[in-house]
Amino acid sequence: MTIGESTGDTPPFYDVIRGQIFHSTGAAEFVSIAQAGVIRRGLNSSPAGFCQRADGLGAHLGPCLSLSDLSIVASEDELFSGDTEWQQQIYKPWGVACRESALQFEEPVKVSVTMIFDRERLISAKTHCYSQIVERYPQHVDRWGVLLYGHFIPETEVCYADDIPTSAIKQLLIVCSRSTEWYTVRAWDEQDKEKHIEYVKKIERRIKRVIPPRINGWWMRPNANQTP
Repeated sequence: MTIGESTGDTPPFYDVIRGQIFHSTGAAEFVSIAQAGVIRRGLNSSPAGFCQRADGLGAHLGPCLSLSDLSIVASEDELFSGDTEWQQQIYKPWGVACRESALQFEEPVKVSVTMIFDRERLISAKTHCYSQIVERYPQHVDRWGVLLYGHFIPETEVCYADDIPTSAIKQLLIVCSRSTEWYTVRAWDEQDKEKHIEYVKKIERRIKRVIPPRINGWWMRPNANQTP
């Protein structure tokens, strides 16, 4: 994996995802997606997005996938100001809260797999951002502008009202859950998905060997001289 350098709270791999549209998940979920050849939607189930309730936005949009679209970011300075939903995400590798959660709940080290899509292979009419949802479906937004169902990241999140085939992937970004300084980027090959599956599994095994378990109440810091 690559040892990167962060600038402030900006993750070292941010240039890889700047302006891109993507979906992040865990290693096991990625394996299931790659084997199925598609990221499927579903009511109230992973990897579906926020608008799954049949009596909520799902009644208008249908089940949707939750994607991040950095082309809609108004200001990168604001995005990394520390006071955004983007940075407080629990399950995403760039969120400050992600690493804090790993410590608080003593979660084992793992990797997050971000699938970066070729935008031309997605249907723009099926992509709905926060401002579009507020405008089109005001009955599902409270007086403070918060969606009534689920959790939504207004700075970057979009819901995609269709399944996405793995042929729409152009890159994988694999990030260590304990330190965003450990990451790797891999070009996608639709014809050899098994190769990507084995690579993700290998990276997670190596990460677990390099980062030791909790010792005497403290997580050991990664040794910068060790490269998974």
